[in-house]
Amino acid sequence: MKVRDQCGQTVLFKAISHNFSRQFVRALIKYGVNVAARDKKGRTARDHCEALRNVKYLTEIDDHIIEIVRDCDIERIQQLVLEGYDHIVDVTDDKGINIYNHLKQLYTLNPNKEEMLMLIEKIRPIQVMKC
Repeated sequence: MKVRDQCGQTVLFKAISHNFSRQFVRALIKYGVNVAARDKKGRTARDHCEALRNVKYLTEIDDHIIEIVRDCDIERIQQLVLEGYDHIVDVTDDKGINIYNHLKQLYTLNPNKEEMLMLIEKIRPIQVMKC
């Protein structure tokens, strides 16, 4: 799902712009659309949601990030950081709990939990400094 239009927007941007169902957007994300992809204006799909004040899609994207962190998928978070995705540490769950505290409070037997917590701490300064 790397196809882009003349503005550099992916199918995820188009689904958001044309108000497709949440289920469709969720499926795009699940099947591999890159949430870190940027259009020619430098915006991610999440940035596009913010500009449109479209909370339902923003929530879908944030829920995807929360799921990656909850699963302690360190490789995927590292990839997002390397691709310049800048909405990791500012994500909150439906109760307003930030992603670090969400993971910290989560009971899991995943051996990568501590490593994921340290990774989030390391990327916090990078993500907070964004322009």
